[in-house]
Formats: sequence, structure tokens, C-alpha cells
Amino acid sequence: MNEAADAPSPVPSRQPKQSTRYVFSPDVDSTSKDFDTEDGATLSGNAGTMVDLINRCLQTEMARDPRIVVFGEDVADCSREGNLERVKGKGGVFKVTANLQRKFGSARVFNSPLAEANIVGRALGMATRGLKPVVEIQFFDYIMAGDASIRNELALLRWRSANEWKAPVVIRVRLAAI
Repeated sequence: MNEAADAPSPVPSRQPKQSTRYVFSPDVDSTSKDFDTEDGATLSGNAGTMVDLINRCLQTEMARDPRIVVFGEDVADCSREGNLERVKGKGGVFKVTANLQRKFGSARVFNSPLAEANIVGRALGMATRGLKPVVEIQFFDYIMAGDASIRNELALLRWRSANEWKAPVVIRVRLAAI
């Protein structure tokens, strides 16, 4: 054992300059002109609450990109799609996802178990397979159950895999004012 432990490793050590490679996407430059807004740009469209605006954004992006799926705790209008016509619908405890299931179907908008680690883990797996999950954890108080997956897997996947894997995931969670 001592002999094997003392033998030089056949794998070269990472050089310090390489340690920051793939911390950010090499495919997207978030400082590019593509993300600039026009000087003096004004907002347009219908005014609304933050909930209205997030809902509109989800509708717009889901219509644009069929890879986006929305799931989480009570985000669907109805657990059984066959009952959609008979129930008012929920759309999450804060109505942020109201009517998304009706518009995009149960394959793209569905409820998950009340298991935050499961939600984050499933989102990570789906993202590595080419989907773009938008998941909801109902309340920030419960996010710690998924913290290890967020911190150690989701946030580091691109870096740890040397850009072989990426995980475009959005996690929405309500944080109440203190």
C-alpha cells in the first residue's frame, strides 16, 4: 500500500489557470452587446403584478421553446388532466403558473411530490438530457432539503465535467419579507 501511495500519479495535476475554466459557459458571453438594452428604452405592454409578469414570461418562453417544462409543488391547474374542464385550477399557491397546464398540457406542466431534493434532482437530470426545467419550491423555508444538490451538483456540473454537461435550470422560490 505504501509503495502504491508513494508512486507518482499518471494523471497530471490541473494547472492553476485551468481551475476557472468552465465556471461560466464558453458559448454565451453575458457581457456581449446581445444583452444590452437600448438607451432610453421604455417599458411597453400591459402593466401587471410581479405574478402576472412572471406568468406572461413563462407563457412567452414556453411557446418559443418546446424544451421548457414547468413542475413543482402544486404548479399544475389540476393533477388529473381529464378534470381540467371541471375545475377552476390552481396554478401554484401564488397563481404564478395559472393556466400554463391548460395551454401547454400535462407533459410540460405538472405537479411533483412535496420533496424538494427530488425536485432539484429531477430538474438536474432533465436538464442534462436537453430539457430546460423551470421548477418551483413553494417556500424558501424548505429549500434546504435540496441545498446539497443545488450547491454541489447543479451549480458545479459544467465545471466538474469540463463542459461536457450543462444544466439550464431555473428554480423559483418565494422568499417572504422579514
